[in-house]
Amino acid sequence: MFVLSDCADVVSSCVIVTTLQANQTGYLEEYQPLTKLPINLWIDDASRAYLSPLIYILGQGEIALKWNGEMIGVRHIR
Repeated sequence: MFVLSDCADVVSSCVIVTTLQANQTGYLEEYQPLTKLPINLWIDDASRAYLSPLIYILGQGEIALKWNGEMIGVRHIR
């Protein structure tokens, strides 16, 4: 899993992009009934993300969710 953090300074906003690149598997609170992700999540081709059944993507920036691979366990995205 690749995590890119773009922070201008400590006081201002910070954007965190978590990228699952090809052939990577990520487990992000998959056993929780509800997950609120304060990150931008990018899932590339041929990668898998195991998530909770109900997720809130609370990312900042242009693209909060980029979904090209597999999301496993998710029933609702908000």
